[in-house]
Amino acid sequence: MSDIKERLLDVMVVCEPYSTRELAQEVGEPRRTVLYNLEQLADDGEINRKQSSKRDVSWWIGVEAGQG
Repeated sequence: MSDIKERLLDVMVVCEPYSTRELAQEVGEPRRTVLYNLEQLADDGEINRKQSSKRDVSWWIGVEAGQG
């Protein structure tokens, strides 16, 4: 797992929704880089995503993922 992905998972709290912008600020990386890594984490089932509008996506770690 890449360093950015590990840092993203470290800053995220289980069941707490985050925007891409929030997480980019937290890890100090460009928004597009963070978005790419979040999409990979979601595709791998590590996190969940919900797109509420064309530009707004929420990311979170589900309860089942946080138990491990």
